[in-house]
Amino acid sequence: MYYSLLSSLPLLQGIGADVLLDWQERHVMRIVSVERDEGVVIGQGEYCRTLAMLMEGEMECCLKTGDWELYETISAGQVIEEEAVWSLSQRYARSYRATTDARMLVVSREHVMRTLMQNEIFRINLLGRMAARLEKRNMAALDCITSTVEEHIMGFVRRIQLNAGGEKVLNIKLEKLADIVRETRLNVSRTLHRMQDEGKIRMKRERIVFLK
Repeated sequence: MYYSLLSSLPLLQGIGADVLLDWQERHVMRIVSVERDEGVVIGQGEYCRTLAMLMEGEMECCLKTGDWELYETISAGQVIEEEAVWSLSQRYARSYRATTDARMLVVSREHVMRTLMQNEIFRINLLGRMAARLEKRNMAALDCITSTVEEHIMGFVRRIQLNAGGEKVLNIKLEKLADIVRETRLNVSRTLHRMQDEGKIRMKRERIVFLK
């Protein structure tokens, strides 16, 4: 039944084995295997029909706009954009693909509303995660009150990242980054080269890798 794995997932922590077994037997939730490099599992802008949690393995997620792309890696235990289940648009903000063989726990939106939301522990776990995400966004807004070019650049990355920490790859033109952080192209270029010398980033053409 994968109880140890299921009970370690953020939204299912504290829920008893009997409840999880009942949900499985009633097909409230199902486990889906995803092969490495199978392709995009969830697409950016795709309508959210399920609540998905990564049980095993790793995935690459990508947030893409017309001007830049941000790539991150998520590991087992990640809930995939649970806010999309309840948001006004009900669409995913990022795309996801497996970079290792992986397993996902998938629950339909209908079962989330009819079954999981009836469980008090699930509701508490959900509210805790929502509150933490809201706090993160509020803290990111404070990054606007910065003084150095590096702080402006890192503040931008924190505002668009999914998770704190871990390597992140930002594909962006230098001119566009300068526009976003409201600095001159020369100042941004000098700052990035200094950060690279300090071992904080690696740079290639129109690509910045923010190291762990």
